[in-house]
Amino acid sequence: MENTNQKSRPSLGYFLILVTALLVITGAAAIVKNNSANAMKGQLNDVYTRSFLQLTDCVKDIDTLLSKCIVTNSPYVLNDLANEIYQKASFAQANLGELPISHVEIDNTAKFLTQVGDYTYSISKKGLRGEELSAEEKSTLENLAKYSSTLTQTLFEIQNDLFSGKLTFDISEKSSQVLANEDKKLNIGSSAERMEKEFEEYPSLIYDGPFSDHINKISAKMLGNANKITEQHAMEIAKEFLNEPKKISGRGKSESNIPTYIFSAYNSGGDDAYIEITENGGYILYMLKNRDVAETKLDITDAVRLGADCLAKNKCYSMKESYYEIRNNIATINYAYVENDVIMYSDLIKLKIALDNGEILGFEANGYIMSHAEHRPLNEVKLTVDEAREKVSKSLEIVSEGKAAIPKDNKTEVLCYEFKGKFNGKNYIVYINATTGQEEKILILLENENGTLTL
Repeated sequence: MENTNQKSRPSLGYFLILVTALLVITGAAAIVKNNSANAMKGQLNDVYTRSFLQLTDCVKDIDTLLSKCIVTNSPYVLNDLANEIYQKASFAQANLGELPISHVEIDNTAKFLTQVGDYTYSISKKGLRGEELSAEEKSTLENLAKYSSTLTQTLFEIQNDLFSGKLTFDISEKSSQVLANEDKKLNIGSSAERMEKEFEEYPSLIYDGPFSDHINKISAKMLGNANKITEQHAMEIAKEFLNEPKKISGRGKSESNIPTYIFSAYNSGGDDAYIEITENGGYILYMLKNRDVAETKLDITDAVRLGADCLAKNKCYSMKESYYEIRNNIATINYAYVENDVIMYSDLIKLKIALDNGEILGFEANGYIMSHAEHRPLNEVKLTVDEAREKVSKSLEIVSEGKAAIPKDNKTEVLCYEFKGKFNGKNYIVYINATTGQEEKILILLENENGTLTL
């Protein structure tokens, strides 16, 4: 009798064919996946290699340009060279940022690229003003050129390793998803250290620019003689400013150039707030409340008055509103300190005011606390307002004039005549140095129903 079960059972040969097919399919899938991963790695390696080569080219060009800066005697040539160095340095920083190296490993290299462009640009402006470069500035240029030459040589050595295959980029399965993950390193770890080693004795640069080493070390003028307060005292100040919230909690300290106590608070209505009180003096540095403002009941005149009342209550006197913006039923208003009819734009406090009930939703006083000092020395007034007006372009129809001290990139300030005027349907402000007659800055006023801003 024929076994019917045997007929329905696959033969051993069929089973082997099936297993073989599955293995082939699985293997093919693995090969495709592996090829895809390899393709991704190859693409990333190409991106990193291109960024590195562009970095090397930029540093080499900076080296050449600095060598020219050292020997030029023309302020105009120096200015052109400085502009080129600034552009090359910016491009070099962008390419350095693309490489799979953490910022900690290349901190000094990045600092050099930031400062070399900024420094040469700063001293080139001196030349255009007719000022001679000092011996110290010329010496700094020579030192920068030496560092640039050494860095160029190091980059060429790394480039040779790259081309010879000694150096590749570590692109793992995990890291290949992201172009510039900090966990990825050059797999020859000494390469980044080789760049950084050249800057072990890189000096601090003090100059007239925003990236000078002294900028981050500037202390707050307003807090110079202020006494330290306790965290408990700071909490009481925060409570009073926030109108006795239902709950307030300490969140530690900020150890920036303005040390503060940090608190968070909330009320029964669900509103919450964040506030910082200075450790020295107990001043409010920053406050922000989180609340939706559904409607506008107050106009900007009301908001300006309420903001001025808030400042006076917190002992910030002689403050004048300048520019404002209205968004989401909240007015953001800038107030600047005024002394002897001179507007001190460095002494700035920014308030956010709810236009439904006038509540202060934001308070930011960093500029005021960093800069405020009564009767501080400013550059001498040597021009009359009529002489200063002659320095303004004849294209501008002047509608008002006054005096103002404006901040510079190096955190100093300069006393100017402030001329507001119109041209071709736009509103401008031109600042003329009260001592030299030099045009220091031009701003464009953007005015509409939502406020007045500057560009």
